[in-house]
Amino acid sequence: MDINRRRTIQSLFAGGALVLCPPALSGTSKVRKGKKIESAYIHAARKHSVPADVLFTIAHVESNDPSIKMPCPFAMNFNGRPYYFQSQEKLLTAARYLLEHGHKNFDIGPVQVNWYWHNGSFKSIEEASDPYISLDVGTAYLRTKFNSEGNWVNAAGKYHAPNNPVNAAKYEKKFVRMYKDLGYA
Repeated sequence: MDINRRRTIQSLFAGGALVLCPPALSGTSKVRKGKKIESAYIHAARKHSVPADVLFTIAHVESNDPSIKMPCPFAMNFNGRPYYFQSQEKLLTAARYLLEHGHKNFDIGPVQVNWYWHNGSFKSIEEASDPYISLDVGTAYLRTKFNSEGNWVNAAGKYHAPNNPVNAAKYEKKFVRMYKDLGYA
């Protein structure tokens, strides 16, 4: 079964399945196979009805730190170049520097939320540099893309490039490749 069909089927039953599970079991949103998903991603995924493996794959595509082979909670992308910081404070310092110098178009956090397009979803740049808040905002946005696209692969493409079909299609290929590399397919 292809990823789009499987995700569509899973999303149709996700709400009802949680209601039927005992409370102790509804918290175990572990993917049966593949790379273990960190709890912050599971929490954000549940909150916004996004499959955790899809969200974690997006994070890997967006902020994968090659030195640790994991998404970086303190990542930034500016002018197509990724930066990986060791702390929220260092990420915030870099973000403030960009803003002070008139740069508003940069991505921030584990799922690389674009500040120019989504700054209204945050109270401040300090909030955007918080990996949990940034993850929450990015996950909510990913859900809106699924609602309009109807499948998770196209939603991933639109998450990355909502107004550029060519770049969205390229990103979809990266997403599917990473999804498979993580062992979810």
